[in-house]
Amino acid sequence: MIYLALDTNIWLYLANGLDPISNKDHGNLHFELIDRLRDFVQRAEITILVNEVIISEWERNKEHAKHRIEKLKRKAENPKQAFAEIKRYVSRNVDEIEKEFIAGLVRDIELNEEHIVKVETFLKEECQIIPVRDELKIKVFNLSISGKAPFHNKKNNIADASILFSIVNYLEGLTYSGDNQVIFVSNNTEDFTDGKNKDEFHPDIQKELGNKNIQYQRVLPSALELSETILLQIEEHRKHEAWLESVSFSCISNLCVHSESFTPWGYLDKELEVKYESNETIDPDQLDLFPELPRQPKESKKIGISECVICSTTHLLCPDCDELISVEDETEKLSCPECQTQIQIIHDQDPFLLVYDLKEDLIA
Repeated sequence: MIYLALDTNIWLYLANGLDPISNKDHGNLHFELIDRLRDFVQRAEITILVNEVIISEWERNKEHAKHRIEKLKRKAENPKQAFAEIKRYVSRNVDEIEKEFIAGLVRDIELNEEHIVKVETFLKEECQIIPVRDELKIKVFNLSISGKAPFHNKKNNIADASILFSIVNYLEGLTYSGDNQVIFVSNNTEDFTDGKNKDEFHPDIQKELGNKNIQYQRVLPSALELSETILLQIEEHRKHEAWLESVSFSCISNLCVHSESFTPWGYLDKELEVKYESNETIDPDQLDLFPELPRQPKESKKIGISECVICSTTHLLCPDCDELISVEDETEKLSCPECQTQIQIIHDQDPFLLVYDLKEDLIA
């Protein structure tokens, strides 16, 4: 699972699209970002972590989320002067253009008002609200008193510090998984970094985080790109784990099979080419009664083979029925206990598994 934690400025950016660093308007990117976040959450690929302090900060500052709406309203309030200037030079369709312009502004205002409601609903109802314990409040207070990051610049960062350090408490309560990745997003590089390396936490913060795998990102789009990369890596890891599970085996050698103190195992993660005594298909039920009939060449194949990690006994799959076979002596011919196929590992320059034409029961 990927966990994202956003500071208060990022939540406001999600609502109004105004970059707090450059003070530039990013168009409708904030619409796209909230949709991508909601999609990740609904597919249970990402969990957004918030706490009561972040929600309180949202309530206190959400009027700032209306920056774009106020700007659009000012444009819509007095378009006459601008269009009067246009009419001096353009004689046709100006009134129609003015109507379309005002209608477009009204539509944008409505979309942005709906968007803020969407962001607030997402924050309060679709994100994981994690507790802020009393001991954490004391810790954040002590950090602010000592002047350690993120309080080394004498700023009040209690809200953002609380979300960052409450993540640590939250992770301690989770069952460990190698898939767990946490990304903290804040464009406040002055307080969360040392200013020299703006892509990593301040050393004071890294010390407080300990061995928790929490990454720092300055901007939300980059964090989402990183999240998608991590998701691909996790998916590849899961596929590999599923493949290992599909080729795993419990040792059946005489050395391990009766052990009660441990579980011997291995992975059939290597391949061995199969060759046949005769390269032509023979029907064992008819014992080749009709030699005049055309024979089909046997298809080449490979089987899984490897050793037990405890006793190192070779195990392989029967080329005919896929039964697991323990090879106690690789120099001898052996038969599959399930279908009696006769096989032998031939240690040539390129080792292969030789399959004899007749099965053990037919020989007997």
